[in-house]
Amino acid sequence: MIQNKASRYRRSLNLYALLIVVAVIATIETGRRTGTMVPAPFLLIFGSVALVAGLTGLRTGLAAASIAAMFVVYSARQGFGPTSLTGSIFTVITGSSIAFFTAYLLGSSRDKRIKLTEELLASQAALLDARNELEVIVERRTAEVSDLRNRLDSATEYSPAGVLVIDREMNIVSLNPAGMEQLGVDSIPAEWRGFRDIMQDFEMYSTNGERISLGKGPLTDAINEGKVTDRFEFRLVRPDRVVRWYRVAIAPIRSDDGLITGATAINLDISKEKQATEAMRALTQQLMQVQEDERTQLAYELHDEIGQYLTALNLNLHALEKGSNFQKLLVDCIAQVDGLMSTVKNLSVELRPAMLDDLGLVAAVRWYLARQRQRSGLGITFDSNVSLGKLSPEISTACFRVVQEAVTNAISHSGCDALTVRMYNEDGGLFVEISDRGCGFDVRNRNSAGSQQPGLGLLVMRERVSQLGGEFAVESEIGRGTQISACFPLR
Repeated sequence: MIQNKASRYRRSLNLYALLIVVAVIATIETGRRTGTMVPAPFLLIFGSVALVAGLTGLRTGLAAASIAAMFVVYSARQGFGPTSLTGSIFTVITGSSIAFFTAYLLGSSRDKRIKLTEELLASQAALLDARNELEVIVERRTAEVSDLRNRLDSATEYSPAGVLVIDREMNIVSLNPAGMEQLGVDSIPAEWRGFRDIMQDFEMYSTNGERISLGKGPLTDAINEGKVTDRFEFRLVRPDRVVRWYRVAIAPIRSDDGLITGATAINLDISKEKQATEAMRALTQQLMQVQEDERTQLAYELHDEIGQYLTALNLNLHALEKGSNFQKLLVDCIAQVDGLMSTVKNLSVELRPAMLDDLGLVAAVRWYLARQRQRSGLGITFDSNVSLGKLSPEISTACFRVVQEAVTNAISHSGCDALTVRMYNEDGGLFVEISDRGCGFDVRNRNSAGSQQPGLGLLVMRERVSQLGGEFAVESEIGRGTQISACFPLR
């Protein structure tokens, strides 16, 4: 629509411009015919041509020059005008040429100026469009960057790993809450100017025990050499002497042109993992020691008990071979065999009572407690109110071993004169509780009075229950006794 209006305006301007030339010529011709001489008529004609060319351009200017040339020819034929212009063909051609030259010169200049103006306007429009498009792109990119930044901030804020970003001078750019917690602070103090200021009171050690310096390590390697370090583990001693183990991943931060502008470090607290590894190593050593002690005890029983019976039986058989005191030796051999059978039976019962498989868990526990009552002289009470149905061999064995281990520990270490064992059903589970009123111990430190390895039995019991998806708990107070509880899911 705008282009159509501009086109109509140009056509109207061209028409009005040509009308100016025609009006000037008409005025001059009217004056000639009426005897009124118009001063400088050809100057007026050439001026009108120049005006038209300057206003409308080359095309309309040439049209105006053509009209002016025809009037010059006409005037020469009529003998009108100065002799220098109308007296000869040369003067007529010269006048016409002046008209056309003027039209061409001014029209071309005007067209070039208009073209340059249009190109400039087009360039301005293109720049405006590009600017608008760029603003849209920038706005969209800004929104995307803001959204990405919000996501990263949210991820780092709630990440369990500490995220540290530093620049080339090792000044802190950002540190998330987990990182502050790892350093033992709630915020970055104002007096801290850089990461070195933070770490000057901290001690860092590698896995082989060597002291790590900030001037030489994976962080400076990332900043100076662009080196990426993954799964680097170190031990950190804070100023409050709290010790933590961390696994860190460090990478350089590069600009768009590839220059290193800083580094980022992601620290994951692996203290519990290290503690669990150390506990597992200690437990393995303890289990190996217990296994060796059991083998030693079994070897002792075989050598001293069974070995004595076999030695006596061997001597009697050799005496029988010689044929002396036949009746007495035979009776003694029978007694030795009976004693040997009793000892083997007791050993097998200690290893695993056959009653547990034949008569079930409750009967086996009742039998075991009766044996312990007879051996130790303690008052052992068994309270059973269960409806077991058919238990799996795994649950029966685990429950019996928990009772066996807890009762043995109580007899050996608690110094109590009585203990109680309860078994009952609740919420679809089998519960067993062993309680005494002995000396008790510190559950957190597992410091049982008189115990060489107070934590091993508890660890074994907890592991047995945990493997079956159950729950295990120990409640104890020094001087107030101990209660061990285990729950086994029956569904």
